[in-house]
Amino acid sequence: MALSDRPAPPPSLALAGAGSADHALHLTAAFAGFAAYALMVGTVVWGVLTATGVVRRNIRRETLYGGHMTMAIAALSFILVHAAGNVFRPAAHLSLWAASIPFLHSSVGIAIGVLSAELAIVTSVSVWLQRRLGYRTWQMVHWLGYPTYGLAIAHTLLAGSDVRQPLIAIFIAVTFVIVAALVALRTLPATSTVRTRLAPAES
Repeated sequence: MALSDRPAPPPSLALAGAGSADHALHLTAAFAGFAAYALMVGTVVWGVLTATGVVRRNIRRETLYGGHMTMAIAALSFILVHAAGNVFRPAAHLSLWAASIPFLHSSVGIAIGVLSAELAIVTSVSVWLQRRLGYRTWQMVHWLGYPTYGLAIAHTLLAGSDVRQPLIAIFIAVTFVIVAALVALRTLPATSTVRTRLAPAES
């Protein structure tokens, strides 16, 4: 029997196959999104602890820098997987252009996510350009990491399909409180009582 003579699969099986593929892509994109969020939290927390000197007394600077950059690169990798999973997922209705350029998509939540991803890339790439930019300019660019996190959590709450699950909601709430507290610590003067108690001057 020629290949062209073989009967086509029933429509129900074709739809079931398409549905299974879409579900698999959805799970992949969702897992990558939450992994990227968790790693972004870790990157911000580790960066604040390093900048404020809370952990510098016990851990070498190279180790701190390496851990910070490893989490940042891993977060970017999962962001790309998250975006690709949704681009290839038919039910998401997300084109490559809409996933690359902020506010091309009609959904504000998705547009915010695109902007957050691009700011994350800018913040990470700035590390390798620190010498060319100069310390002050680089520091201003690197501070974009904080609004990047804010946009990421807004994207999660507005566009995430699983955020109403209790464990995920608790995780997001707890990590938000931790990051907010540490960012508040980061903005305190280095001579403040809280900063000096947490990171006493090295003798």
